[in-house]
Amino acid sequence: MNESPFDNLPPLSQEEALEILSTPIDKIDLVSDYYKAVFHLAKYPGSSTEQALLGLINSTSDELAVSIARRKAIEVLAFLGCKSAIPSIGECLNSIDPYLVESAVWALQKLKCKDSSIHKVMEKLLDDPSQNRRALIKSLSGLGVVSSTNRIKLFLKDQSTPEDIRGASIAAISQLLGDRSYISELDKHLRLPNQIQRYCAIIDVIDAGAVELLPSLISLPLAPSYKIMAINKMWPKDALKNGQLNLFEVIDFILKDNPDELKMLHVQDETASNEFLVKELFCVDFSRCYSALKTLSKREKYRILPSLRNYFNQAKKDYGALYFFICIFRRIGRNSDELNDELEHLCLSALNKGWPAFMKFKPIAIYTLLDLFPDRYLQDIPIWLNPNETKFWLSRYACLLAIKERLIRERSDYISEFVTASKTDPNRFVKEKSLYLEEKYLR
Repeated sequence: MNESPFDNLPPLSQEEALEILSTPIDKIDLVSDYYKAVFHLAKYPGSSTEQALLGLINSTSDELAVSIARRKAIEVLAFLGCKSAIPSIGECLNSIDPYLVESAVWALQKLKCKDSSIHKVMEKLLDDPSQNRRALIKSLSGLGVVSSTNRIKLFLKDQSTPEDIRGASIAAISQLLGDRSYISELDKHLRLPNQIQRYCAIIDVIDAGAVELLPSLISLPLAPSYKIMAINKMWPKDALKNGQLNLFEVIDFILKDNPDELKMLHVQDETASNEFLVKELFCVDFSRCYSALKTLSKREKYRILPSLRNYFNQAKKDYGALYFFICIFRRIGRNSDELNDELEHLCLSALNKGWPAFMKFKPIAIYTLLDLFPDRYLQDIPIWLNPNETKFWLSRYACLLAIKERLIRERSDYISEFVTASKTDPNRFVKEKSLYLEEKYLR
């Protein structure tokens, strides 16, 4: 199981975790200890871990703390690839706890369950409105259960079906039957007012293999991480072009993330105060963030700076706002010595090792530092192109992009060996970018 980037639970050894799970719930110090024990057992694969977790999910206790820990135990067993847990997880489909059922449904797909009797139970659960039908549809389609399509099609015939369930159904019949007659609806779902529904639509586009919707998807004010996920999963292997799209142009477009080139979904009040717009950069709905970013960018720099500076320190601690603060300072501070220090400070805050490696603001921070302050950060290029040091492939790609646009002609003597080394990068997009740079600029 991957290490959680936000793992701040007190550490436990395997022995300590196993001891907690072997202790009756009424004898432990804190009811949350069960969950904590399960969480840490994910770090210790092996039969003793699997047996302890199986014992927990087979528990008949109706204590809330046990129920919460059982859901986590199912997740961990799935991440550990414990196929022997499939029968026990299948039994959880009969639970009256819909959250436990949802965990079981996800885990059965993760474990590639082939038990047709379990599939039939999942199909029957589609008739129960208290269950997470979207999760069920996703799991059934992911498992290739073609027999479920008759029931899934009923959701498409019912005009009252919620968009997230309808979108999952569209993707499912595309996956299972090759029926693409409803694909165009997913384009509308990408523009729904609710951000969670929009992100569900991205998953549906990916699952349906709707590559024809990629131009629309990347042009909308959605989180860059979701766009990159779509490119990562849908772009044809060993191809630089996908229809009218060019691979490098698409990734560069996503990375630079210019709000003027996006099709806004949220109409910002042009008379809104600077204070209000800056606060919008902290919003969890990215559509509103992008709209505020675009509106602020049109205003005179000296008018918006006081409000930005009022929230400067707060933004450095907020992983959503930090991204947009880098974006706005890039736009208003380019070629401005006055703002260079603040922009550089934001970028360095983003690259602080206290943040997980895969945060969305790290690539734009690297690109900005090399683009605007190249001489100061030349020595960091070997680190930023090293997959062992810089684990997020888009961060390495951002470094290559900055090299292409800023350094490759001026400092080819210094950077050529690093670009050449990137030809063996484990990520296909970084590798293709380095091959392109070497062939076009370094030969």
